[in-house]
Amino acid sequence: MLRQIIKIGTPFILILIIIIISYNTYQDAVKEKNNPISIIPENASFIIKCNKVDNLFLSLEKTNIWKKIMMINQITTIQDNIKNSLSIIKDNNEIFNNKVAISLHQVGSNKSNLLYSSNFYNKDISVKEKLIMIFKNINNIYEYDNQKIYEFIYKNKYLYFSYKEDIIFFSYNKMLIENVIKQSKTNENLLTNEDFNISYKTINANTEINLLINYNSLFKIINIHNKDINLPNDFSDWSATDIKLKDNAIIANGFSNIKKAVKNYTDIFSNQDAKKNNIIRVIPENTTMLLSIGFSNTKLLLEKKNKLLQLKNKFWGWDKNRKTLFDSTKVDYHEI
Repeated sequence: MLRQIIKIGTPFILILIIIIISYNTYQDAVKEKNNPISIIPENASFIIKCNKVDNLFLSLEKTNIWKKIMMINQITTIQDNIKNSLSIIKDNNEIFNNKVAISLHQVGSNKSNLLYSSNFYNKDISVKEKLIMIFKNINNIYEYDNQKIYEFIYKNKYLYFSYKEDIIFFSYNKMLIENVIKQSKTNENLLTNEDFNISYKTINANTEINLLINYNSLFKIINIHNKDINLPNDFSDWSATDIKLKDNAIIANGFSNIKKAVKNYTDIFSNQDAKKNNIIRVIPENTTMLLSIGFSNTKLLLEKKNKLLQLKNKFWGWDKNRKTLFDSTKVDYHEI
């Protein structure tokens, strides 16, 4: 009898397991399809993923460190702009969910602008009607690649909206909205980008704020806006962090995707083990910045560093400086 039960029951159990796995896979696919990250153009320099919009600035403004940061005029201006934009979502929670992704993009050759993307409830009324509910009047409607872009005047500025399924995105730059539409028509996006996805999968969605940074793209924008700075465009690709707020600290814990094939400066640390650094025991409490790099294999680090310099056609210049150092001081860089 027991054998018959096992014989009959086993196929049913296997079928049930397959159904559960298939359902979970489908749910994950739907979730990623409707993920606002999926419509963000791949040239994003950073993405701030706010998982509780209504609580974002309330949490920040409680901390002592944020009050000090707000003493910087430029930061205050940026906060006010973001705060005004997020009020659209915060004040219309019956239309939008409580999450938003804010991303920075280069637009054209020498400009940059922010993109806001979120989900909205697309059940009973049309997108156009929902937008009219928020802004009362549409200033203009454009069409780009068979998709509508709605223009509104919001707090004396032109604001542009469009959508894909239940993802809505808006910006103060119309060209950036066009870039989103152009990319959304393809099968490629950040979530299909392996470099981004490896880091993105490490974030904790229950954290209030996630910060994802593409250092190469960010440095490029900084170089555009400040001609006195010349940051490298091959430092590192995507890093993903969870932000924790403390009274006197903003802590970002996360991971970067360091590749075995040397492409960026950070890749030279692949296959290295971190080493304990005891400097934090003696470093002054008022230290502004501490950069600590640990590695276990000096020879491998040197080999990868030289390989990177060769790829960038900079090895000859570096080696010339090494020889100059030795000739003038008799100090061998390799021995150091």
